Amino acid sequence: MVIIIRCPYCGTNFQMDWEYDEKEQELVVKCPSCERIILRTQGFSKLEKIRKEVEMKISKKLRRKLQEVFESKKEMEEWLNTPIADLNGKTPLEVLKEKSGEKIILELLIKIEHGIPS
Repeated sequence: MVIIIRCPYCGTNFQMDWEYDEKEQELVVKCPSCERIILRTQGFSKLEKIRKEVEMKISKKLRRKLQEVFESKKEMEEWLNTPIADLNGKTPLEVLKEKSGEKIILELLIKIEHGIPS
């Protein structure tokens, strides 16, 4: 899977190939422009577990909004897995796990839909 990451420090967008691999113990993502670490996580299995749990909890309203905003399922999945500065460097999937996560993601999608920078 190719994900697009935006550096919260310098604003550079870059692509990263990422395939889920349970054997990997750590993921470190460095911005190619400013070379700062923007994501560090241990254990892909934790991220995959979050993704599966959140997929089950996405409401019809949120699914509809995601389909309206993104042209393809691939584009939507990339966005859901991309750390976003407005979410304090978390991915939308990670935020959806939080109590008010769906509301936060819906508000962000409305901003994107109306061309408001996020």
